[in-house]
Amino acid sequence: MLSINSENFMDFSIPFKPIYEPYNDAASRLTDKFHTLLDLPNTPKMGSRYRFLVASFLAAFQAIKFNDNHVLSIGLRNAAYTEFPEVGWRTIRKVYHALIDKQIISLYQLGTVEFTNNKNDPSPDGVSDDAFTFVKVPTLCVVDDSISNDDDFWDAEFIEVGRPLVAVGKYQSKLDRHWLKVDNKPTPKVPANQLEDEFGKHYTKAVKEVERLNAYWRRNPICIPKRDRTRNLSYKRYAACASRIYHQGSMQKGGRFYGLWTTVRKEDRKTATINGNATVQLDIAASQPTLFSCFMGEKMICDNWTDIYQNIVDEIPPSAAKVFGKEHRRAKVKQAIMELIGVGRPTKAAPERSTYKVSDTEAYSFSEEVWGTKPQSEFVLYCNLAKYVIPALQRLDSKLGYDTHFLSYHEASIMHETLVALIKKDIVAYPLHDCLIVELGNEQEAADTYRTTINDYCKRVFKVGFNVSVPLTIERQEQDKETIAGYYY
Repeated sequence: MLSINSENFMDFSIPFKPIYEPYNDAASRLTDKFHTLLDLPNTPKMGSRYRFLVASFLAAFQAIKFNDNHVLSIGLRNAAYTEFPEVGWRTIRKVYHALIDKQIISLYQLGTVEFTNNKNDPSPDGVSDDAFTFVKVPTLCVVDDSISNDDDFWDAEFIEVGRPLVAVGKYQSKLDRHWLKVDNKPTPKVPANQLEDEFGKHYTKAVKEVERLNAYWRRNPICIPKRDRTRNLSYKRYAACASRIYHQGSMQKGGRFYGLWTTVRKEDRKTATINGNATVQLDIAASQPTLFSCFMGEKMICDNWTDIYQNIVDEIPPSAAKVFGKEHRRAKVKQAIMELIGVGRPTKAAPERSTYKVSDTEAYSFSEEVWGTKPQSEFVLYCNLAKYVIPALQRLDSKLGYDTHFLSYHEASIMHETLVALIKKDIVAYPLHDCLIVELGNEQEAADTYRTTINDYCKRVFKVGFNVSVPLTIERQEQDKETIAGYYY
């Protein structure tokens, strides 16, 4: 039996999200069977809504049975579904109770329970009417093993179509962000029913943009296959929708796209297909310092480059290398730059952490030794060398808005323009932060379009006085990465 508590439940549970529809005949048959078995309404008005919820539960069950020993995590109060107003938490509770009654799922009892008098919130199951239960762990359920015996269970293919289109995280102070990270909690979001009033035309414009992308993806969904060879289990999951998520209570901060393909393991994403074809990933090399230099209109010291982090490593004096060692130097240089961008200022005295993981078995630390006639720590030396190679880093200033949120907003804006340009060429692409996922065979046209869009955006928005073609890496399945050099012209 699993030992689950408020600290580790996210590692062992699959959350229920009302976002799936049947995609193939097996999924349709399975959904219809359980719709009938659960004796749910099937009227013209409500039938499709309940069918959508049944499909979403079945998609979760499939993931749970594939991930052995995982349980279903589900919210049973209205607050859990404010991002999904079309579904309705009362209909979700009705399906949940039907699943309990048919013994398809059963409650997993755990956690510390506190009772609080509150007449404004319906009381969850098993609690008297004059109180409701606050549990640090959401309601968790075990899914009965018999469900996977259905002939259609593993053949069923579900497609993700119902993600919220746009979300905005509430403003959080530095201390707020610290405690959210410590408690492993997500950033609270502005309620969905307040977004239009608060952000007006910026919100409605963003919604329409994501709707257009989703409509195109619906005709060309991405497929993420899952396979466990040791247990001889496999299933396919499709996706055709994204959420665009902004931060810090502003629609000028953040704005990246998130979908199923951004949440799966890198190994699974490499096996993704579009229209039955293998996929390729196009990634901007050292995207954040590269783009920040472009936005600031300041060239880096090299006119032609493939890996700017390695360029900085090459500037490390041999005498400093003797003091600090040569292990993980590129990773350390990259980390130093990421931390400068993260705090939004060009100076930082020490790294955030004492140790940084490279893998499950390998880690590195910045040396505590100092070097030079004006003694510098390893971290400070790498920051200074980075500012020499990338002069634009001197202009980092969170007070002026030149920070990580500024970068991610313009990166996401460029990504949106690139996706639109590719749709006009009927090239299917899915966004992964600064990376594009495209069908094998379309990578060269996609790369050219991406680089051209970046250059045009910098000249139009930031009035940059030079042209740039950013460096890209191209990663094909079961092949070594290809690198395309960046250059100014």
